[in-house]
Amino acid sequence: GACVDFCYSLNSTNHPNVYFRLLQNSILMRNKDPRIAHAIKGIPHGSTVRLFTDGDYPNLDSLKFFIEIIRDNPQLTFYSYTKSFIYFYQLRRSGVEFPPNYWFNASDGSKYSQGWIEKLKPIPTFRGEFIALSTPIPIPNRNIDPIAWKRGADQLRSVARDRGLGSVFICPGDCRYCL
Repeated sequence: GACVDFCYSLNSTNHPNVYFRLLQNSILMRNKDPRIAHAIKGIPHGSTVRLFTDGDYPNLDSLKFFIEIIRDNPQLTFYSYTKSFIYFYQLRRSGVEFPPNYWFNASDGSKYSQGWIEKLKPIPTFRGEFIALSTPIPIPNRNIDPIAWKRGADQLRSVARDRGLGSVFICPGDCRYCL
């Protein structure tokens, strides 16, 4: 889908530092390494933490692992984007309540159908959908070409309106700086 064209995770893994960070984090997660929880304890109170800048919950156990870390850190706010709809649904069906300091968005492009998103909407910490939209021309980085960015952003808002979407967030083109 359209998300492949501008997903920095997919487009940046050819850089060794990004690739090895993703590999390292995957190994730590797979082993439920206690250094993850320890590192999170060092984050200043009141901070907002995005989980999975690259990647997603690979299985139900991984989601459970992070829910416990989130629950143990009520002084922080956590959020993530996910395509792992089935694990959220399974966890909720098992009676687990999602901590109030965790919000998640359903990302476009999942192998699961729109019907799964409908099943997630009743979860109180469901924040909404991230929908990748295509435009006839690419939208450049706002800092490099602000006039072309505005023209592209206006065009994207028009596409969103035509699809019946409400408010939209338009990426300014500076990954990792919008938090």
